[in-house]
Amino acid sequence: MAYLFIDLLTLTLTGIRTSTFLYYINYANIKEFILSMCLLYLLNENIMLIIILSIMFFINILLYKYINKNFIFELVVFTFFYFILFNIDIYYVFNIFLVIVLKFSKYNHTRC
Repeated sequence: MAYLFIDLLTLTLTGIRTSTFLYYINYANIKEFILSMCLLYLLNENIMLIIILSIMFFINILLYKYINKNFIFELVVFTFFYFILFNIDIYYVFNIFLVIVLKFSKYNHTRC
C-alpha cells in the first residue's frame, strides 16, 4: 500500500506520474493486493483501472510460477504493464530509473 500512496502523492503534488505500484505487483501477496485495490477504489473509484490491475496481478502470478525471476524479465513485464496502462512517454524513463533504484536498494544493501 505504501507504493500506492507514493504514486498518488507524487501525482497530486508534482504532477509526475510514477508507476512504482506496477513494479510492486511482482512482490505483493494476495492480501496486500486486495487491500491496495480497496484503498484505490476509495481514493479513485475507477473500476476499470482496478479490473485491469487485477488482471495484471493474476497474469504476473502465472508468469512467475512458470518462468524464473530475473531483473531483465521484471523490466520487460513492467514495460508491458506500463504500455497497457499508459503509452510510452517521457515518464517511462523516469519510472525505469525508479524501478532500478528500488530493485537495488531493496536487495543489495549492506548491513552495518
